[in-house]
Amino acid sequence: MNNFIDNLIVDKEKKGSYLLGIQDNNQIKDIIIETPIVRTPFGVEDYNNKQIINIEFSNKNHDNDVFNFYNTVKSYEKAILDTVVIDDYNLDNLDYVTSIRQSGKFDPMIRINLTNDSEIPINGCPKNTKLKAQIRLKKIWVWKERWGLYWDAISILNESE
Repeated sequence: MNNFIDNLIVDKEKKGSYLLGIQDNNQIKDIIIETPIVRTPFGVEDYNNKQIINIEFSNKNHDNDVFNFYNTVKSYEKAILDTVVIDDYNLDNLDYVTSIRQSGKFDPMIRINLTNDSEIPINGCPKNTKLKAQIRLKKIWVWKERWGLYWDAISILNESE
């Protein structure tokens, strides 16, 4: 993890949006996590004119792979929360919005944005689909008095079939 934060690059895309990457010699590489088999309780959803998919950390207290995935996301959040400085904003004065959300009877979830470049199964991902995904920690967003991390899907594989 130290290597992650030591080599983290924050590049202003526009005010309120800061791309993230890892410096690797002369290249900036994406920050990509491969998920274990997880579940999407709601499938692909429309949210604020964007397509998203919520990925549940199903059974994280009994499945080591899901537990490790959850802890990886949490450790990225903590490292960025503790160290990143953005010239345009004093992040200490803003409310941090975690990527991991708890909702009622469901296990904790992370919202993943689907883009035109996201590879998703032709039949989509209906609710309760089991899937594996490659997700990318793409950027930091800042809006009004809040900030957080933006994750998107590189690819999703339907594991339910």
